[in-house]
Amino acid sequence: SVRDASEIGLSVGPLPASESITVRGDVLPSINSIGLYDASGNIVRSYGVYASTAATLPLSGLASGTYRLIMTSADGSMSASPVVISR
Repeated sequence: SVRDASEIGLSVGPLPASESITVRGDVLPSINSIGLYDASGNIVRSYGVYASTAATLPLSGLASGTYRLIMTSADGSMSASPVVISR
């Protein structure tokens, strides 16, 4: 099952976003992958792994709309957060 990102201490903002979003939380260094998915469930962007407790993820080139940010931890657990892009 996919947990809400806030349940593991991650915050995602600002929402709505235009140019980038920032993911913050003490567990961020344990995240192995971050993917941004469109409403159809297709991955539209993948992001690298971060060693710090904050990461800024660029949204350039993406259309306005609602997306889902899915983060996978080292233990295989997944968490998600909605992302709204407004241009």
